[in-house]
Amino acid sequence: MAGYQTSDEMSGVAGKVTGEAGPIGDEAELISTSHVVASDAGRDFADKGTAYLNAIQHNVVAGVRAFATVTTTVGDRLTDTYQRYSQTEDRSAGTLRSSGAGA
Repeated sequence: MAGYQTSDEMSGVAGKVTGEAGPIGDEAELISTSHVVASDAGRDFADKGTAYLNAIQHNVVAGVRAFATVTTTVGDRLTDTYQRYSQTEDRSAGTLRSSGAGA
């Protein structure tokens, strides 16, 4: 059947979303290997440097990793959905073809 097909459009979107998950995860790894150390805040603010590093590890890195995981999940769900839509479109096209054959 020619023309717009939902599964083709969704396939492209799913591929793009899934393709972003890896780079997002890579960013989390880069952030987690930051070369900043607590002493970079100076002697008078070393405790602030420690708090800063903890915030990076527990909040920023964790948040970016979670975003990468969710991006993977969304991509997987889009892939599953477009595959089901594609199967439905194929069945529906076959039904229309066979229905019209007897007319």
